[in-house]
Amino acid sequence: MKILLPIYFLLKNLFAGCHQEIKYSGFERDHEHRIERVTNLDTRVEECSGMVYANGLLWTLGDSGTKPELYGLDSNGTCKEVITPPSLHNKDWEAFAEDRKNNRFFIGDIGNNGNKRKDLKIYALDSNRQVRIIPIAYALQEEFPPNKKLKNYDCEAMVYAHDSLILFSKNRGVPLVSWYSLSTAAEQKKLLPVRQLFMKGMITDAAYHEPSGQLVLLAYGKLYWFKVENQNVEHAKPWLIRKIPFYGQTEAICFDDKGNLHLSNEKGKHWIVKEK
Repeated sequence: MKILLPIYFLLKNLFAGCHQEIKYSGFERDHEHRIERVTNLDTRVEECSGMVYANGLLWTLGDSGTKPELYGLDSNGTCKEVITPPSLHNKDWEAFAEDRKNNRFFIGDIGNNGNKRKDLKIYALDSNRQVRIIPIAYALQEEFPPNKKLKNYDCEAMVYAHDSLILFSKNRGVPLVSWYSLSTAAEQKKLLPVRQLFMKGMITDAAYHEPSGQLVLLAYGKLYWFKVENQNVEHAKPWLIRKIPFYGQTEAICFDDKGNLHLSNEKGKHWIVKEK
């Protein structure tokens, strides 16, 4: 069953169309981008569950069962640097974000497929490799796990914007993606949704490019673009939607310094999404 369930959800999202999200959420079909296969990631990367771009490298991490390490890769996918944060346990690292201005990483140990966890946390890693822990919980969750239709207390996507982290839910219940916001200065946070949006895809990562005002959410089989006005990520407007081919479990995206969108799956295959 542990093997069959991911395949079931993957196929379910792969064959889901876009017309309902176009009709009810205001997306338009994407005709502005092309996707190019470029490389494979270094074999040191056991699984690719999140990705950010910082200091000229693509940084990635793995989820449960992999080493608590961050891998810095060049444009060919070759590992150039490894960071092993002190005393960190990788229970289920599923989200990754960066604060380029202050040279900080945020590691989301927030994978919660069964909606059972009571130890969710985000690690803030500064430039001196010092770690601060931000425990989080969902304010509306009363049962662990909740009823099947209410299994929406899982997040695998997170972006940083102006001293805040925005998290996006990966739903197994109703197809409403919850957006959560918390200050990076918080010591502990009970999360309440700041927004909910009808989206049928299971969101696995997110990327924000401030210069172009683009926010992109990744799902199995889909990409969603949003327009961000006045740097207000929480109220980004739905823009484009695109089905993507069978790329496996795609769980990592990020923008590089040129504004290209990088896309990887758990097995280390890597693509770039460019404007036509």
